[in-house]
Amino acid sequence: MSEGFIHKLDELVYNLDWLPKSRKIFEDFRADVREKKPIEIPDPYQAAKYFYCIRHSFNKLIHTPMSMVKDWKKDWGAELKYSRDKIAGTTIENLDFEELIDRYNPRKGDFWYLDPPYIVATEKGSYYNHSFDMEDHERLRESVQKIHDNGGYFMVSYDYREEVAELYKDFDCRTLDWKYVGATEEARQKGRQGQDIYFKNTDSTL
Repeated sequence: MSEGFIHKLDELVYNLDWLPKSRKIFEDFRADVREKKPIEIPDPYQAAKYFYCIRHSFNKLIHTPMSMVKDWKKDWGAELKYSRDKIAGTTIENLDFEELIDRYNPRKGDFWYLDPPYIVATEKGSYYNHSFDMEDHERLRESVQKIHDNGGYFMVSYDYREEVAELYKDFDCRTLDWKYVGATEEARQKGRQGQDIYFKNTDSTL
């Protein structure tokens, strides 16, 4: 998709400008971009399909249902340039967390925020493309210990589970109550409630 941005931005924006908000288009595009097939890059229309799906997917995950997003009609050229400017100093990596932490060896005063796959979503089996098993959660616990031992700070967020609380029992633990709400009054009344838990190695409010 980034190749479509770089080499054919005008064509990408043109495609986005003329696409209406449509559940049928969303479902057709999602099926197309999830199909494992060779594509020729840059392909601005294919990039537009992917962008459309991400903008309209729940939590911006391409395999999730269509969300209630209302801000589809925008100046996409300006939006994309704004996003480019915001991440201009950012390095994007695609690594296992253990390799990432080893590559950027934690230093004193560094702050690391880690948001692993939630166990409840993993158990449902349809939310993540790549999930964690318990061994991965244990590896993460070992990795944050390295951050701590090197004098850095970390925060890890999870859905509330006793087994996770046990893993991080040596660190500061806080909980946060939440409620999922929908777009209709009925959905807001029926909103599902739950609790998240997060762990950090400092008592301060980071």
